[in-house]
Amino acid sequence: VAAIERLYTNSASLHGDAVLSFMRALCAVSQEELHPNQPGERPRVTLLQKVVECAYHNQARIRLVWSRLWSVVAQHLVSAACHTDAYVAMYAVDALRQLAAKLLDRAELARFTHQGEALRPF
Repeated sequence: VAAIERLYTNSASLHGDAVLSFMRALCAVSQEELHPNQPGERPRVTLLQKVVECAYHNQARIRLVWSRLWSVVAQHLVSAACHTDAYVAMYAVDALRQLAAKLLDRAELARFTHQGEALRPF
């Protein structure tokens, strides 16, 4: 279990293109988890949580990579925020809020105009 958790936390050490591929794949599998095929099966948020964790661990990336990463993550979170299950929707909205707040706290953003990018999902 610890080795699997390190996969997510160590995503910050992946090359820019590799982390984008990883996050796209993680979001795709998370989307499947949110929309189970079996009737009556409840959606799971396990991988949605991991998407949020990976986004958090990768916030220190250069702006070009982070911008592309945020686009993928924000799109997935907005989709999850529109989920019919209230728990999933509220989790996604809260995650978006927390990540956007963390982005706005970054010192470098005070010198640039990326605040709009952080708030675009809203």
